[in-house]
Amino acid sequence: MTATQPLLSSEDVRLKLFHLKEIPPPSGSAQIIMNVAADDHVDLTKVVSLIEKSPELAARILKCANSAYYGQRSQIYSVREAVIRVLGLSVTKSLILAMALCSSFRFRPCEAFNKELHWFTSITTATLAQDLSRKLLAREKPAPGTAYTAGLIHNLGVLALLQAFPQQMEQVFTQNSSEKIRQAMIQLIGIDHQIAGGWLAQRWGLPDNLVCAITHHENPSYHDTSWPLVRLIGLSAQIASGLYHGGVTKVMHSPYIENEIVAQEDIEEAARRILDQIDKLKGLAQLLSGEGRN
Repeated sequence: MTATQPLLSSEDVRLKLFHLKEIPPPSGSAQIIMNVAADDHVDLTKVVSLIEKSPELAARILKCANSAYYGQRSQIYSVREAVIRVLGLSVTKSLILAMALCSSFRFRPCEAFNKELHWFTSITTATLAQDLSRKLLAREKPAPGTAYTAGLIHNLGVLALLQAFPQQMEQVFTQNSSEKIRQAMIQLIGIDHQIAGGWLAQRWGLPDNLVCAITHHENPSYHDTSWPLVRLIGLSAQIASGLYHGGVTKVMHSPYIENEIVAQEDIEEAARRILDQIDKLKGLAQLLSGEGRN
């Protein structure tokens, strides 16, 4: 299976994915943001200028820079200052990419869907993946910026399924664990968030390595294209989910540890750093979900 071939095992799956075609691709301005965010050679001035053209995007970037997580002593008032002093170019590009992708979704409120948990898992997966990318026990390591981006958008398919199958997803989110949620998706819809997200990411023209990470991150034995990134995102997402619920004990016995992609002591150290910032990360997740305040 290649990077550009998400799992399409039956005609039924193809029919399910057909529903996702109703989700429009990112708008003109969002597409420009996607192109800039994916450009490894774009300079800071262009990114700042692009953000400043969108009042909503600028406001969200400033909220992130001024959040408790980044701990600035003085208020950040300009986008340029936010990028240079606080976020950095790589993280800023990842954030605006995630915001651009999410702008395409229009789904009705779902009481069972925990938006804060969704964004906490996304931002924490990104943070852990960026941190652990330097510690991977693999010859070819993904760049920290790529790892952060992949972590931030790895659950793109959840939002897609929320829009395409709202009634089924209302039932899905009554489950109380990640594995039960995935099983419910397959039972009620016929596909899971990985297949949906990978298909949509491919259709929207995201890079192959990100498509792979979205499509396969819950497969700890995956060993095809971009496998170090895929397994890194899977490990980071599992840790993030455990941290949100207050502990990481079960993560220490996960298949990702058994496959030795990262040393256990490095994982424990990264998890402790997250635990020290857990409340601030939850606050940042609220901001990204659109429900937080300054």
